[in-house]
Amino acid sequence: MTPNDDVIAGYEFFATLQLRVPLSVLNHVGEVLQGPSEKLPRYGDQSEGIWLPKTKSWTELGIDIPDASNESEVASDIGPVKSSLYLPFLKAFRAIVEDETLSVQEQRERIVGLSEKNDSFAIIYDRLLRSHEDFPDSFFYWDLATVPGVGRKTAKALYVAGFKSIRELCEAAPEKLLEISGVTTRTVQKLQDYCAERK
Repeated sequence: MTPNDDVIAGYEFFATLQLRVPLSVLNHVGEVLQGPSEKLPRYGDQSEGIWLPKTKSWTELGIDIPDASNESEVASDIGPVKSSLYLPFLKAFRAIVEDETLSVQEQRERIVGLSEKNDSFAIIYDRLLRSHEDFPDSFFYWDLATVPGVGRKTAKALYVAGFKSIRELCEAAPEKLLEISGVTTRTVQKLQDYCAERK
């Protein structure tokens, strides 16, 4: 028996509701397991999701009071939102961007298509358009900005020039990269070093 067993029903997994969180983490949202907390499985890193104590219901505690059923809003990368509204969209989005059989262009087209899937997805898509400049393209060039020496402005210029993924950057001829605004010989060297480490 652990402390608070009289009020804790277990631990519930909550994910950070952001576009960057992998599907493998999002798929565990709402999972409830028994402790101790230090023995619970790790899904992603702590910035992507955490286990929180789940209290017993009033009924489980032997108190004759109806349990609240209103879902509250949670923080996300599009502002406060109900998890039940955003989570299905995030799962569909991550299934697309994690599909390595699709080109970036195909992924982009499928993401745009999510806005037409149902009313809830249309609402979320509209909020993403208002929250993220250039969405959905920005999602892809933000990834390019994770390369050392490539800032967001340069990442956008690379994306517009046709380099849609880090793999494409790694395969690019240095002289082609140097034609792009913001790309210097130092940027190319950092990119080459980064690509060599990824092999």
